[in-house]
Amino acid sequence: MPRAPDPELRRWWQRLILSYDSSGLSIAAFCQQRDVSTASFYAWRRRLREDATPTPAASSFIAVELTPSLGQPIEVHLPGGVRLDVPASERGFLMDLVQELTGREEATL
Repeated sequence: MPRAPDPELRRWWQRLILSYDSSGLSIAAFCQQRDVSTASFYAWRRRLREDATPTPAASSFIAVELTPSLGQPIEVHLPGGVRLDVPASERGFLMDLVQELTGREEATL
C-alpha cells in the first residue's frame, strides 16, 4: 500500500521552490547552495505544478438551462453557491465568453 503524502514535506518543497523563483540563481546553483538534489527539485516542481493544474472534472462546465426573460439579468450559478447576474444587454459577451472557455464554435443561451 502506498504511503500517505506528508503535508509538511509538501509545504517544505513549496516554500523552497518559491524561494528559488525569487533567488535569481540557476537551478543547479540554487540546489547546490541548499544541498538539494536537482533531480528531486525538478520532480517536486513538476508534481506541485501538476497538482495545481485543475483537472477537467474540476474545471468543466455543467449543464445550464436558460429561461429567457426580456430585460431581466441572466443568472449564472457556479459551484460553491456563487451567482453572477449578467445584464441582458451583455448576452453577446456572455456567449463569446462561453465559446472561448469551452472551445466550441457555438454557444446557446
